[in-house]
Amino acid sequence: MNFVAWGLLFIQFIFDLSILLGLLFFDDKTVIKNQNEHRCNKGKRKSTVYLFIALFNESKGIKNTLDWFSKFLSSDVQLVLVTTEKEKRVFGENKTLQRINSLLSLSNYASLPITVVNYPFLKGNKGAQLNYAIRQLDKLMPDDYILVYDADSRPDLKSIDEFSRIIQTKRPNVIQQSSLYIGNYDVSSPYMKVEALFESIRAMGLERRNYLLKKAKKRGISPFCYCVGHGMCFRVAFLKQIGLFPEPNEDVPIGIKVALLGESIEPMVTKDYCNVTNSVKMLFFQAGNWIKAPFVCMKTLFSFQHYSVISAAEKTFLFFSIVFDFLSWISHLLLAVLALLSLFSSLITLYFFLVWLVVKIVPPELQIFAFRKKYADVQITYKEVLLAPCRDLFRGLAVFALILHAVGVSYNEMGRDDD
Repeated sequence: MNFVAWGLLFIQFIFDLSILLGLLFFDDKTVIKNQNEHRCNKGKRKSTVYLFIALFNESKGIKNTLDWFSKFLSSDVQLVLVTTEKEKRVFGENKTLQRINSLLSLSNYASLPITVVNYPFLKGNKGAQLNYAIRQLDKLMPDDYILVYDADSRPDLKSIDEFSRIIQTKRPNVIQQSSLYIGNYDVSSPYMKVEALFESIRAMGLERRNYLLKKAKKRGISPFCYCVGHGMCFRVAFLKQIGLFPEPNEDVPIGIKVALLGESIEPMVTKDYCNVTNSVKMLFFQAGNWIKAPFVCMKTLFSFQHYSVISAAEKTFLFFSIVFDFLSWISHLLLAVLALLSLFSSLITLYFFLVWLVVKIVPPELQIFAFRKKYADVQITYKEVLLAPCRDLFRGLAVFALILHAVGVSYNEMGRDDD
């Protein structure tokens, strides 16, 4: 027991330290350097970028979404809104589709390249909506790109310029714009501000770091890079080659397909500014949905084997990366239990509790201050600093939300218009 407890604590410390180093050394300057070093100058062939937004229960906020994304539209950048008939089953009517149809009849939207696809089935989440829309759109050409956002996404106004530049000079199969989860930061409660900070820290210190490490290491074992559901972009031909999006979780598992094919993910400098959910209750249920991703990843890993081009060693590493991704949800809560046991049991020494306190408190505080150094506009008060060590403990409760999902309490079918 002693050996296992200390081993878990050491692994967690190294993992948290790696995120801190990612924040410090894999910043915007590193991304710009990567773009300049790997510029391929593949010509000036024009590709159309299709902005896909899958919608469920977004009738109240859809006008704001339309207004923001309308700023990007042109003959080369088109918007595809994907509504769902699941709203009829859950709410009795498809409020989002009705609201969109009403808005698109107005003159300021009528001339814009906006397509609405209504997913006709009563079951199916975001991945199913996206896949249905792709199959319905005959105008998608192999060299076009599908760029996925959420209704609350507010990508930087320079985003399309950067996408276009990457597409023109590199023609990558996969691009990922990272997110800062601070869209509603100013109106969030102190704990939800902590959640916004650490979701942003993970995006910048872990996810984007891994994209850069993968691109730097062309051969051999490299970090597992997964996609994020808002800001992920695929060349149409490649997306169809890999069988479109996995279901029900469309983003992290598609990273498994990308990894099995040995593809790298092109990172970006511009960000998507999006929201965290407004309440701790909804965060709890949302985490129960997110923790499903490692299980879908494992299914994808074994079902997509016949397409794989990577070595057996890389596949093995990918397998353990998925296992570790799941354990990362519960590791802090498990270590907290072991730390408390160390106070009352001779199986674990008392020193374990003291070291656990240091590991639990110091790395998240350093991560917050490192993030603050890179993003000085984000206001961090003593409340967020004090609450920071609690975040990963709360994250561990996702397993209980997952159990509730299994018995029919679905986050994806809750009324969230006020979020």
